Amino acid sequence: MILGYLDTKIEEVPRDLPTLGRHSKMLLLQFVSSKKCALRSFDTKAAFLQGKNQKDRVLAIEPVLQIIQVMQLTPQEICKLEKEAYGLVDAPYMWYQAILEELVSLGFEQSPFDPCLFILRNSKTLKPDGILGLHVDDGLYAGNQYFHQKLELLEKKYPFGSKRINNFIFTGIDIQQSSDGTIHLSQSKYVRALDPIKISPDRRK
Repeated sequence: MILGYLDTKIEEVPRDLPTLGRHSKMLLLQFVSSKKCALRSFDTKAAFLQGKNQKDRVLAIEPVLQIIQVMQLTPQEICKLEKEAYGLVDAPYMWYQAILEELVSLGFEQSPFDPCLFILRNSKTLKPDGILGLHVDDGLYAGNQYFHQKLELLEKKYPFGSKRINNFIFTGIDIQQSSDGTIHLSQSKYVRALDPIKISPDRRK
């Protein structure tokens, strides 16, 4: 864990991470339901550790005690980061840059309306083979066999953690897909788990 808040260029490095918009997510779900494809999700293992490296990005922050002990550093030594790490303010942004580059290289087309929505088209008919939405290190997707072959290549580069189909939770929303392709969204479990805010009679006055 790096103490990124001590970065002297904390206000200069890019750190705005786009996430899948609500309208784009509904468009994705409508596409999947209309095509009667199986809706799936995945999360990426250690995503922030696989981000792109920034050129000329050198951090010379005093290491925390745990790093000093593990690496047996002397008080005069510092470390140079060769890759992104948890704690850096730009780690999420650099992860997005890495997966964006890989998706484009695999033939995915980025939506002009949402930087986290991607379409894979058939090279001859130009009809969609599949659709993918990204929310940080989570993915929501569906498509045909060719599309899934491309996803397997993505997974080889950036290994997935859990993979689910038809019935799962994505960004706090319970998603269930019926056999006819219909998709149901619910947050009832989330709402029921919320603790009520109790206000004393004295405070009400």
